[in-house]
Amino acid sequence: MKSALVLFMILFTGVNFCTTKKSVLPHTLNLNEDVLILRKLHDDYKQKRAQHKEGGHTLFTFEKKLIEILENSQYLNNELFNALNENDFFTVKSEDNKLILISWEILDNGCHHSYKSFYRYKYEDSLYVNYFVGKENIEFSEDNGAYPYKVHKLNDKAYITLNTQLVCASSRLLSSHVIHFNNKSQGICSDCFENSKGFYTNIGRRDTLNLKFDSVTKELFYPELTPLVHEGEDTGVMKTTGKYKKLVYKNGTFVKTN
Repeated sequence: MKSALVLFMILFTGVNFCTTKKSVLPHTLNLNEDVLILRKLHDDYKQKRAQHKEGGHTLFTFEKKLIEILENSQYLNNELFNALNENDFFTVKSEDNKLILISWEILDNGCHHSYKSFYRYKYEDSLYVNYFVGKENIEFSEDNGAYPYKVHKLNDKAYITLNTQLVCASSRLLSSHVIHFNNKSQGICSDCFENSKGFYTNIGRRDTLNLKFDSVTKELFYPELTPLVHEGEDTGVMKTTGKYKKLVYKNGTFVKTN
């Protein structure tokens, strides 16, 4: 009787293991296969641009595949984040795992570093995917720009991104945007900063200061700037003082403080 019971438990455990493995494994395989295809498309784009060939068509194919992956509701944000990072894609995510952003550089064989990005917001039955930077089927555009290197939660429906971009040998662009997902609108907020396009400031390329955000006080800190003077003359270039100024998030908007 005891032997029969042990045999039953072994068989029961084996059935459960096989069932669990069967239900999870195809999902994981699909994601891995999709990301490998995505990486191959991106590698093809980089190779074409390195050879000074037209890469627009390959880039657009890559972006369409990426949209397809991000719009697949079976894929969880945490799974996507890990799979994309493991394949050398630059991805950041919010601490609550609801929002991820993925960026890729637009290669022009010059000194200007420009990027395109997608955001993906997934929570319960909600799924939103769109361009964070750049436009569909356009390789070089004024809408390309800085890539997000940090994302912080403002509240249950809003997030702030910290972005950066090298501009040739002269300067580095720092910027910030708010992305919100509420009943009225989804995507980049146009009235969360004084400028409808977000917050922007330029610093010297060699300056190491970045934007900082305090999640508790909801304060955005940005480098204080002063004119760069050489041999008594204003060079027209701004440099950081080593100090920070700040904006505070109040009633859905970032405002200056004294």
